Parts: sequence; structure tokens; C-alpha cells
Amino acid sequence: MNNDKGFIFPLTLITITILFLVLTTLVLRYEKELIMTNNLQKQYLIESLFSLAVNKKEINFIKSTDLPPTKTYDFNQGQVTISYTAFHSHFGIQFLITLKDRTQYTIYQTYPWAKDADDEDTS
Repeated sequence: MNNDKGFIFPLTLITITILFLVLTTLVLRYEKELIMTNNLQKQYLIESLFSLAVNKKEINFIKSTDLPPTKTYDFNQGQVTISYTAFHSHFGIQFLITLKDRTQYTIYQTYPWAKDADDEDTS
């Protein structure tokens, strides 16, 4: 007697289950890679806007008596607003980066005051 009729159905179910698991894993992996790529593109965009704004400002010439007002620079990818905060021995610069999709990122840096020509020793 040769009764193999019941063997095909479990083999088919196992094959379909394995294919479903592999396909689900690949789709989830693809979604995570899309999210990572989107985040990486935003990070590059933020860094490029930050470097464009840094190239426009004059840090070395800021003295304790004259903090510049808040400045806003508009670029194709977004907008950068630079504001200054005075402290006793240094000053802080806050970069508020707003992308085209209205997400905002803040970068804060501190710098020492520039030395006046009168403060330097000429000896």
C-alpha cells in the first residue's frame, strides 16, 4: 500500500509559513531602512544649514560691549535663526534650524569674548 496523499498538505503549509516569515522580515527591515535613510538625510540637511550659517557669522570680532541682534538667514532647504546670550567670561550662540517641513532643531555653542586692542599687552 502506498498512501502518500496526506503528506503534501503539511509540506505546503510549512513552505508557505517559511515564505511568509521571510517576506515579513524583509518588509520590516525595508521599513526600518527607509526610516534610517530619512533621518540621515535630515541630519545632513541640518549639518549643511548649520555650516552655511556658521560661515555667515563673525565670531572672532564679537566684543563684550556689542552683541549683535538676532539674525535670520533663509536658505533653500530651511531657515536658521542665530541668537546671542551674554555671560561674564563668554557668550553663547543659539542656532535654531527650521526645515521646510517645520521641524526645528537647536544647536548651542559657547565662545570666549574677543580681546579688545586696548586689553592686549604691547610689551
